[in-house]
Amino acid sequence: MKLGGKIVLIVSLGLVPVLASVIVYVHFIHSMGNNQDLYLSRIEYLEDAKGHLRYQDVGGNGGNAGVGAEIPVWQTASRLMKGINSSAWWVRIRTEDLQSVSPDSARFLSVINPTVEKVALYIPAPSDGGAPSKIYYAGWGYPAEQQNAERFAYPVFKLPDQIEGDYIYLRLSSSYSNNYTFRVMDRETFDRVRDNMTGIFAFLIGLTAAFGFNILFQFGSFGSRAKFTYILYLGTVIIYQVAVLGMIRVHVQRDFAEWMVANSPALALLMFAGALLFFRLLLDSKRVFPLLHKLSGISLVLICLSVIAIFAGFKYWGNIAAILVSYLTGILIIVFAFFAVRKKIEFAAYLLAGCLFIFVFATIFNLRAWGIIPNNELSLFAVMIPLVVQTVLLAFGLREFVRKLAAEKKDAVRLYQIAEGEAVSREAAFLQAQIRPHFLFNALNVIAALCYANPAKAGEVITDLATFFRHSFDFRNLQKYVSFNEELEFIKAYVRIEQVRFGDGLKVNYELEDTENLMLPPLLLQPLIENAIKHGIRKQRAGGTVTIRVKHLEEHYCIEVENDGEGMTAQEIERALSPDGKSSGGVGLENIRRRLRMFYQTDLTLESRVGSWTRVTILLPRLESSSG
Repeated sequence: MKLGGKIVLIVSLGLVPVLASVIVYVHFIHSMGNNQDLYLSRIEYLEDAKGHLRYQDVGGNGGNAGVGAEIPVWQTASRLMKGINSSAWWVRIRTEDLQSVSPDSARFLSVINPTVEKVALYIPAPSDGGAPSKIYYAGWGYPAEQQNAERFAYPVFKLPDQIEGDYIYLRLSSSYSNNYTFRVMDRETFDRVRDNMTGIFAFLIGLTAAFGFNILFQFGSFGSRAKFTYILYLGTVIIYQVAVLGMIRVHVQRDFAEWMVANSPALALLMFAGALLFFRLLLDSKRVFPLLHKLSGISLVLICLSVIAIFAGFKYWGNIAAILVSYLTGILIIVFAFFAVRKKIEFAAYLLAGCLFIFVFATIFNLRAWGIIPNNELSLFAVMIPLVVQTVLLAFGLREFVRKLAAEKKDAVRLYQIAEGEAVSREAAFLQAQIRPHFLFNALNVIAALCYANPAKAGEVITDLATFFRHSFDFRNLQKYVSFNEELEFIKAYVRIEQVRFGDGLKVNYELEDTENLMLPPLLLQPLIENAIKHGIRKQRAGGTVTIRVKHLEEHYCIEVENDGEGMTAQEIERALSPDGKSSGGVGLENIRRRLRMFYQTDLTLESRVGSWTRVTILLPRLESSSG
């Protein structure tokens, strides 16, 4: 499939949860659609640019604004959609418009804007003057103990049974967005709206969490930094949605909930920072996209500065900076994904499609923040849905990425096994090269002499020499392990040739315990026996004895090659064990030690007593399987 078609298919896949969410939302609206539910179609408002107007100044309790006070000019609309500004706003609602809900039922007035800073509802005092005006407070700008609205995602006030006067008044202000929709509900509708909003919210959060943790379960192929940045991103996505939609107010202690809502723009920035850090690590941007990597570093600095401004209390300007920085960061992430697609990185198409939905989220959020689209349940959940879709698409993309890594790992293991086999082959070739030409020349000289003196013996030596070289150059010796019996046949052929040369001066004893299942690397012991003969026995006029001993321990085989020659000093032992350790022209032990470390993570032991004996000891773990 062509790349463009793949992206279209992936975006279409992303639209499936969008469609499902819209269907759920339509059901939500339909469940509330009765005569007891009403979005107010008429309100009046005026701007308080300096924030100095009092309830009495705007006409409260008869409109006694005081001598010389300007008479406010009210404007009529169905909603208050003034977007981001620093003014306070007064809204008045005719009491007759509240009569759509029967007076026999409890009535609730909702102000749909979860991030509103301050809402004060003024209920006019009775005309007899027996009681003052009733004031209700909501919003994160008021202390928790002062708030007396209902526990809801956005401000909801329970209205008194009887309201005198022509209007009720609201004073509203927000550092984030002065975009408000008003609705009056009865008790049944209020409970249904709360339950349905909680259900939709739980559904979307559950979907986000399910796919998000599905990604984490696949993270065995990722480093700890990638895991941390993704957890940061996923966590801030969920926390941000809980805060910006106000749902945290329903179930969490009020003061903490209001603090979270108050700092929701900072949470949005942390969400973008987590996404940017994760994508930087995932795409190896420092190496693959160096310019974009530097730009993302600048973006992260701007995010940090904006977050600090918001937490320091500069909510208004911090919010404006957050909107700009988050938009720029979203565009940067899309550029990352675009160039990843251009480089044909496998999962980049999913990443690009998911980033496009993030951009949709940012666009809807900003349109709502600037008052271009209304604040209602649809626009609130429309902010949430693209983030859910992005998480779903990212889960599919990373699953594909993990599969690719698994396939690459499998290929790497196969290549390692091939390389290991080649290494064993080179090792065998190296050992074969250790069989010095002079050994062949000496053996041939012995055979030549025996042809005249003892032809039968010459034939035996030729057979032993053939066995020796057949074993040395047999392709089976390129295996990782051979049986001890095969190795022993080779060693005995070598020993018999040496015994013909030295006569009765060389004796070899074999003390073997249960070697049937003993497996070892080929050509491992012959160099030890050659050294024992050359350095331990040959130097003695009277000759000597070499003992090859195998002990069957509980978990190991203990192999010893010992001679009763003249022994070695501590300096000679140190020299023999050094990396270039060839003692007096013998075969070095370093090659054997290296093979032991490679195959068994173990080493040999060299012990000696001057004038008495020398012993090399090797401990090999028991291997019950055959060579391979």
